[in-house]
Amino acid sequence: AGGGISPDYFIAADTSRLSVTTAKIYSRGTLEDFGYKYFRLHREELAKYKTPLEFIRSFNISDIDWKYFESLAAQDSVETKNITPKEKGLIVTVLKSAVAQQLFRTAGYFEAINEKDEFMLKAIEVINARGQ
Repeated sequence: AGGGISPDYFIAADTSRLSVTTAKIYSRGTLEDFGYKYFRLHREELAKYKTPLEFIRSFNISDIDWKYFESLAAQDSVETKNITPKEKGLIVTVLKSAVAQQLFRTAGYFEAINEKDEFMLKAIEVINARGQ
């Protein structure tokens, strides 16, 4: 019977579920609001980044930025005190990507969102190894 196709490389997917809080943050558009509002507030400071790669390597969401995000979430009736460290890491990546999208449009978003993606990093590793 048909054996199907086996991948040459396997990366286990994280199938853990997001909390209700994180789901609300996504569904209410809080992440996108942060990107837009952060860009508007910091336009001059962000102008120093000329490429998505330069932005990704140099820009980080600070504790002050996180507090600003929490205030936006509160305006959307989302309480952030129960966000796990794992979820916070994911949210911080998406916040950075939302700012990158404002600066560099779609290309900026995808470069930033995939910066630490295990699947993407493995694909790049495989492609680079084959090219040598």
